[in-house]
Amino acid sequence: MLKSLQNSSYADNTIAGLWSDHRYHHGEKGDWGKHTLWERTSNVLMIWAGPGIATGAKVDATVSLINMYPTLVELCDLPVADGLEGRSIATVLNQPDDAIHRDVFLP
Repeated sequence: MLKSLQNSSYADNTIAGLWSDHRYHHGEKGDWGKHTLWERTSNVLMIWAGPGIATGAKVDATVSLINMYPTLVELCDLPVADGLEGRSIATVLNQPDDAIHRDVFLP
């Protein structure tokens, strides 16, 4: 998909994202749900590509799915809505070496 995008007229103005849901334990430690704070159920995959995003970088820093919308707002230069709970990670995507862990609320 990304190769096709790069070869299209939309390459300079399209942001692609891939993320996963929190995972289940599938019996690990005798638990079959996703209502724990163990690392296996609180980590998710996030992959971003597009203008303003470092190519081929891997970042191991704490972010949250709630950060996705504010990030897209910033990357797309859209007006920021009042009351957003997440914070943009656009700077992290652009400069991954400067990434720091953030506090994340896990209910």
